[in-house]
Amino acid sequence: MVQKNKFLNILPIIKDAKTGLTIVVPAGAAGTIKNCSLGYAPILSSSSLAIGANGDTSLVFSSATFDREVAGDTADAALVNGDYLVDYVNGSLRGKKKDTGTSITSVVLTTYKLNVTLV
Repeated sequence: MVQKNKFLNILPIIKDAKTGLTIVVPAGAAGTIKNCSLGYAPILSSSSLAIGANGDTSLVFSSATFDREVAGDTADAALVNGDYLVDYVNGSLRGKKKDTGTSITSVVLTTYKLNVTLV
């Protein structure tokens, strides 16, 4: 028996573009590995038709702390200062700091949100 999603018509999901965000990077010296929450999940691809991936422009930001995205399965030992990887499904970033910076600015991403109005 095939069942329909019973929430499809009562919980519509729409794309939600976010711009001008700032992400907090935990304090630490250059060369330390840090985890950061992007605050939203999942991160959609630039076409918004799928989950984002390395090499896509689905996540754009300005940062001197992290400046080169690497594949999501890169081991910590293989990271060089400034490298970062993104978990697009869970909305997180892990990287090896290039400096002592504590923020990533001008963040642009697209995610999903529920399109509901509470009365």
